[in-house]
Amino acid sequence: MVIGLLVFVGCDQEISVSISDTIIEDYTEWGEDTVEEPHVSFLLEGSDLDMMDIGWMDGASGPHYTVNVIEVRNNIIIGTYYDESSEENPKWDVEITFSYSAPTLTLNIDGEGDLNKKTYHLEPAP
Repeated sequence: MVIGLLVFVGCDQEISVSISDTIIEDYTEWGEDTVEEPHVSFLLEGSDLDMMDIGWMDGASGPHYTVNVIEVRNNIIIGTYYDESSEENPKWDVEITFSYSAPTLTLNIDGEGDLNKKTYHLEPAP
């Protein structure tokens, strides 16, 4: 079955790509492990996106956020997340919107907690 995955948006040639069907099939690891470009991993269960990890090194250690995926709507992930590196692990609601213009994956994060209103521009991890 062929599913139309690419939709052209505007005149800037940016392409909206289905996250679960395209991007994470090609690359499951993104970013450079820095505050500006955190390391992002997509964890699959079969062919479905199950979890994401977002983190970076800050000195000897750094935050490590785990996103539990509740639903994927084309380029939006809806779920909850928490900081595994913290002794207190409150869970926050999150909505992560993705856009992709090769080779850059952009994450816009909305919700609650530490990652609220963050935007990251990532390339596949080496």
